[in-house]
Amino acid sequence: MRDEPAAEEFQKLLRSAVVFLRRGDLESAEHASRQAIEIGGEAPEALELLGDVLAERGQREAAMDAYRRAFTSNPSLASAETKYAKLVLAATEAARQAEELQTVLASAGEAPRPLGRSAAVACLASAAWPGLGQWYNGEIAKAAILAGAFGLVMVVLLLTGDFFRILTLLTLGFSPVAGRVAPERVSLISWLLWGGAGCAWLYAVIDAWVRAHRTVRSPAASHYTEPDF
Repeated sequence: MRDEPAAEEFQKLLRSAVVFLRRGDLESAEHASRQAIEIGGEAPEALELLGDVLAERGQREAAMDAYRRAFTSNPSLASAETKYAKLVLAATEAARQAEELQTVLASAGEAPRPLGRSAAVACLASAAWPGLGQWYNGEIAKAAILAGAFGLVMVVLLLTGDFFRILTLLTLGFSPVAGRVAPERVSLISWLLWGGAGCAWLYAVIDAWVRAHRTVRSPAASHYTEPDF
């Protein structure tokens, strides 16, 4: 500054800008700060104050420029350099979050993709033994339950001898050919076990077919919870 009046006007403008900033009158604070910069000739303290005002107004890029000019003019002005670094970090984090959000939105818009299983193979596997189709579809726990339950029923029926009696009655009916196997010789419990096994078999076949046709979303869409704002 060339003369004392200019220096006094410079300090007056700085004080006014600070008062306006504290009151929340950001427009007046910016105007006073810019006037002080014109009079003070890029004075670092005026540039830092302008950066504070612009940051409050949400003008991040302009505030970063003001802080950069301030500590470039006076490298010992650590406060301006710190404020600049904080804005840079905030801008980098905001850009990262925006990129992640765009990725998630793009993934959410993708059509479901098929599971990649053959429904015919799954159906035939469960028809051969309940649970095999579920195992083929990747449902290990369900496969173990179905296969184990069905196998247990078959073991019980074989040990009691009712398996072949029921099979003969169902195959040949109650004709004279099957006369040696009277219906009353098959216990009610065995009939119930046979019916339960049949229901499990039918469920396993239908479930294997349906689940083989199911679709899944991409991992980015299914694992995502919410933006880390």
